[in-house]
Amino acid sequence: MKKVITLCLSILFLTNLNAQTTTSSEMDVAQSYFRNSSVITYNEDYAAKDYIGSLIYYKPGDQKNIRILKITKPNDSTIVRTVIDDILYQKMHTREEVASAKFLGIFNTKVTNQHLLEVILLRDYSLEAQSFLTDLALYEQVLKFSKPLKDAGYLVEFVWKVNVNKLTSRVFKEGNVQVGFNYQAEGSGKIYNKTEDFTKKNLITIQTIDVTIFMNEATKSIESVMKGNKSNLKSEKELLTLTRPKDYILADKIVFEEVKD
Repeated sequence: MKKVITLCLSILFLTNLNAQTTTSSEMDVAQSYFRNSSVITYNEDYAAKDYIGSLIYYKPGDQKNIRILKITKPNDSTIVRTVIDDILYQKMHTREEVASAKFLGIFNTKVTNQHLLEVILLRDYSLEAQSFLTDLALYEQVLKFSKPLKDAGYLVEFVWKVNVNKLTSRVFKEGNVQVGFNYQAEGSGKIYNKTEDFTKKNLITIQTIDVTIFMNEATKSIESVMKGNKSNLKSEKELLTLTRPKDYILADKIVFEEVKD
């Protein structure tokens, strides 16, 4: 029987600016949006739903080896799907901007000082998992599989939300105006000709909560509340504070693992 805890985690949602604001504010909004995520990836080998309710783990300093442990198969009825359909921004990027915006890392090899990169980023939809703090059995399962990983030196996080974004892009190269070609005039007077048609990719952002914060002296009191003892509810709310956002990981390769009984 599920034991429901009446604790609430406050999630802050950023107000997104229109794509026609100044360049600096556009980039600031985009960077802030991605900093809410632990991992972002262009890897389309897995569907957004595959990440929900899983444990993500990796060794500190070894962020190229991201692994996902599927500890549960969430029932569709427990996954909240929210359609957003909002353009985060649309602009032309220089080589310097591509290099400074880590979420554009997929383009680093094709954009030089002679290129401009046009980017349209659409926030499509989000999937949110049932919190492991609302189900005692799930909570115990999360800790069961997280503890040996933590003891082995891994950082372990629970994937509670996945955002699906649509990234449309095309590259322009510096040159001369050519009849029949799409081109852009840059502020300095330089002309950039289109070198490729629009390409489209899914950009998945994964939002997590650090599981290891529940493996300390707070664990017993949290479990006590989950089992029905709500006498110390105020202090429990204070314990359940989301960890401070850290810089996100850009992951090209992600390995999925199934729990072996």
